[in-house]
Amino acid sequence: MNSSIENNLLEYVRKIDNEGVFNKHDEKLIAEDFFMRLFELIYGWKSLVNLNYTEKNAEGIDLYDIKNGIAIQITAIQSNERNKIEKDTIEKIIRYHKAKKINQIICFFIRDNKALKKFSDVELSEKYSRKIIIKTTRQIIGDFQKIISPEKRKKIEEIVKQELSPEFNGLSNVSSFIPFDKIITSTEYITPENAIYFSEFEKKKIKEIASLFNKNKTKEYSILGNPCSGKSTFTKAIVRNLIPYYKTYILDLSNPDLNYSKRDLMMELNQLSFYHSIIILENVHDNVKLFKELRQKITSFEWIKGIYISRYYNSFREEDKNSILNVFKDIYQFRYNPDFEFEEKVSGIIDNRVYQLKKEFSDFAWYKGDFKTILKNTDSNLLKLNITIETWISSNKKGKNLKLDQVNNDNIYSYFFDAHKLNEFNTELLFLYSYLFSHDISFLRVKGKNEEFAKLKEKGIIINYTTSDYYYFPHKDYASLIHQTLTKEKDLETKDLIRLLINYLDNYKTESELNITEIVIKLYESGQFKIIKALLNEAKVIELISIKFDSNIRNYEVFELQKIFFHSFDMLNNKNQSAYYPLFIKYYSKHKLELYISKDYSVYCNLLQIANQLNIELGNIIKSLRTNERANTNAISELTMRISKKKATPETVNRILNSFHFPEWLSMIEKLPTLSRITNSLSELNTSPLSKKLLLGIIRHLNIEELVKKGNKLKTVQIGKSIRELEKIDIALGTTIAKKLLDQLSLNLNTSDTNLSDFAKSLSDLSSIAPDLVNLELKKSFDNGIFYKLLENEQSLSNLSARLLELNTTIISDKEIFYEIINRFLISSSFNKLLQSEQNIYSLLIFYELVKKNEIGIKEFTQDELLDISKKQILNIDFDVVILSNPKVLNIQELKEKVKNKISPELLNKVLEGSKFTVMESLFLVLTRVDKEKTINALNMADLNILCNSMCHKELNISQSTEVLNKTKNKTFVNDNLNSNLFCSNLLDKYLTIQRADEYQYGRLNFGDYLKAFDYSLKIDFKIAIKHFENDFLKKLKISNNKNLTISSLFQSLRRIEELTGSKYNKEIREFLKLYKPKFLNGIKNENLAKTTSGLVELSKCDLKDFADEILYDSKNIVLSKIKQLNGDKILKAKIYPDIEKIAIGKAKIILTEIKNNR
Repeated sequence: MNSSIENNLLEYVRKIDNEGVFNKHDEKLIAEDFFMRLFELIYGWKSLVNLNYTEKNAEGIDLYDIKNGIAIQITAIQSNERNKIEKDTIEKIIRYHKAKKINQIICFFIRDNKALKKFSDVELSEKYSRKIIIKTTRQIIGDFQKIISPEKRKKIEEIVKQELSPEFNGLSNVSSFIPFDKIITSTEYITPENAIYFSEFEKKKIKEIASLFNKNKTKEYSILGNPCSGKSTFTKAIVRNLIPYYKTYILDLSNPDLNYSKRDLMMELNQLSFYHSIIILENVHDNVKLFKELRQKITSFEWIKGIYISRYYNSFREEDKNSILNVFKDIYQFRYNPDFEFEEKVSGIIDNRVYQLKKEFSDFAWYKGDFKTILKNTDSNLLKLNITIETWISSNKKGKNLKLDQVNNDNIYSYFFDAHKLNEFNTELLFLYSYLFSHDISFLRVKGKNEEFAKLKEKGIIINYTTSDYYYFPHKDYASLIHQTLTKEKDLETKDLIRLLINYLDNYKTESELNITEIVIKLYESGQFKIIKALLNEAKVIELISIKFDSNIRNYEVFELQKIFFHSFDMLNNKNQSAYYPLFIKYYSKHKLELYISKDYSVYCNLLQIANQLNIELGNIIKSLRTNERANTNAISELTMRISKKKATPETVNRILNSFHFPEWLSMIEKLPTLSRITNSLSELNTSPLSKKLLLGIIRHLNIEELVKKGNKLKTVQIGKSIRELEKIDIALGTTIAKKLLDQLSLNLNTSDTNLSDFAKSLSDLSSIAPDLVNLELKKSFDNGIFYKLLENEQSLSNLSARLLELNTTIISDKEIFYEIINRFLISSSFNKLLQSEQNIYSLLIFYELVKKNEIGIKEFTQDELLDISKKQILNIDFDVVILSNPKVLNIQELKEKVKNKISPELLNKVLEGSKFTVMESLFLVLTRVDKEKTINALNMADLNILCNSMCHKELNISQSTEVLNKTKNKTFVNDNLNSNLFCSNLLDKYLTIQRADEYQYGRLNFGDYLKAFDYSLKIDFKIAIKHFENDFLKKLKISNNKNLTISSLFQSLRRIEELTGSKYNKEIREFLKLYKPKFLNGIKNENLAKTTSGLVELSKCDLKDFADEILYDSKNIVLSKIKQLNGDKILKAKIYPDIEKIAIGKAKIILTEIKNNR
């Protein structure tokens, strides 16, 4: 792999060549200056100057170092090298620069070529009696690679990259990302630098993480922890252990202003990418969306590495408590838990502080006292510990002579109240807000209290950002301490808090201002049940929650509010009980499937219990299957099979899913007797966006131990298949069940007790999820002879061929051993016996192709012998005409001659009589490559009736038969004199006449297949197609109940018809598109986004492009939502973004703008 300096220099050389830089005076000087600085960096020649500035046209010299006596000539010439080296450089320097004490001449050729290798530095030096060196850019790269110091190498790499890039502007405009060592942290109540204590485990972890970055073993690392747990201090220690050449910058994502400066942030990252940088993103949990965008940018830069600091989870803004962990699932992570060895940490901090106090204030007595009492007094909280120590210091300086364990809550709160001068602020205001933020709830400014808020901001007690109306405290624990202090010092009680909260809510009219759901959910999660009871009985709160349900409430919020409603039910008065219940019923009647994504059964069960207490029927939330959709409801496999059918409509899937509530679905899955049947049903649920919600709930609740029991009874190949199915589910849902299950099942895998097919299949299935396990099993089977025995026991030549190819793909390492065993087996008597006895021509053809292509390392002598044996056997076997459709016959010239002799009208009649017309495709692939002219003539003389009957085969529909006929026509066209156009036209006419006469079957044809048939028929014969299709086509365009309209194929057919008919039906097609527009928009909700854009691109290629733009615009929200779900998927850049650029020609361009803004 090329180094970055190599890539940059070679790219610069290409630019010099392509743009003729050395033929342009100013640009030549710039290039010479660059190489001058490069020589200085690599060789240390600091006195080099460019003589072309001071001595115009200096003969033979471009760069000169007076101190070291070095003359350098730089040239881009790639011909007549000897003349350039000796006459134009060495001899001119000797003749014209005698006054300069030159003892070393360097002829620097920008580009390497073969001619330069003929010259010897030693011979030239002897000839001219001074040191002569010929250098090239590649030699400079080689000299760079010899530099031992990593700091020097990194520095040179950075400078070269900066010098050569027009995008580099320096760090002067980098303002959002702050140098880590310039971060100013308030240390008033944070552990002082000299008192910080890390346990031995933490010290080891700090060095381990730093080492991963220093040794380039990781590009990213995440530090996760609770609020105020010391994550930033821990990260600071990591940074101190990094190699000094890293530039370290930090960005705090809790600042909402950043959402308005995304473009600037990306530009700043561009500048930082010119340096070996560490980017620290802090408070990721506060802005996950921005983090994902920044991370995508960071990972795209070779020299930027990322450290990400976050809480374990965001308690409200994300969908659930696993969401943050999902964000970091593919990143190295350390869950920083200071509670681990917490007592040691506290003891270490106290010891460090006492040591410093004894040095600084030696006149005072500094005794700790009972350590357990200190822990109790500080509530095992580091912030309170620091306040306690500050209280202790202050008290002893005043002569109280206390031990640390004597500093109790009364002392702490009193000191904190006085030190912070809390009596100067509005007590009730501060009491309320410190309470809210101690539960992680940001707050709004109370109207009429501007002056008070300004004072709190000025003192640094609260903060806010320019783009947000909300206020915060610097830390949750800090807010909690203020609240506790005011409670004690001002004798404030819960009743005061309830009064203040209700007044606060009355200040604001809309739910969007207050975010009532956040307040209620977070207070409930914190166990503030008395407060919750008071709030839920308030008319204002009921009103605000009702507004939330009618606007943009999320399923997570509904589940949490329902749980709170259920647990608070008995605390509510009858009127309010009845007021909340309809909100949930109304929501679930519209979002029934949301019942499935709850992590437990409580959503449905709680709703049922509430209904019973209110003496109300739960209602028609659960639907019943229609009679014609009803499978055996005890057979889960039949239900999931119906869901996975290709033609299953969203309405049908929705009805089936909503026929049972979640516990019933889970129970039916769990009762399946084997792991294979369970994973098969789960795979079928993985086929629809609707059923994936149910699937996610089931995956979360499956008992791994029970799955293991059901899997232990299976063969290894069955386990492998099940694991592969689960892996596909994990990829779709972001779960990890496949790996968890395999970790427990792997101990019982036995690939030796099987046959070759199962051996290869099971290893192939497991290779992507457990490559190490597969390599181990392969090595064992190679070493103990099991694999050789499996080869010997295989009695099918075709299966042997297929399995060898499959294993060759699966095996990554140990290929040589694999090839050695295959070669040993292929020359064995047992294989020779199998080959000689094989009478199936298909198997022999497969084996012959395997040996001929030789992708499995067969030795040349063995290959020749096997080809000879298998060819003789193939030619000795009489073959059926069906073999003529097998392309493998083309591998053997003698067999091609046999086929050529058989090509005739009679042969075609024989092959097609009673057969499906689709056999024509593979048949003509072979015949036209054997003898195209003879094949065309045979087709033109074939029996039209036999071919027509073949097209009318009961298993083929009209679109399939006409598609094959169109391909046949194309494959048999050579020129105007040699083709089958007339025959194909006559066949089409006869076939369509028969099809239209069968009114029942013709009437059942769905619209999509009808359009395809019209499209293919137009290509075969325009006039015949118009005769048979035009009237019905125009009628079908006006029908409003056409079903199963798949946008991608439908729009492709319409575009082709539009083009092939010269827009003859443009008006009618437009009316059809307008009529079905609502159905198209609804279909886009459930269709794969790539298929949607493919279909719209088809329309954009013809005179219907304005409708494509309109559809895209009207589905904007759906499209952007699906793009968000695909974040990071390669298909976005490879297909979807380019497709949208083609489609968006009008108002849909706004989607392009939003995509660019969110990238």
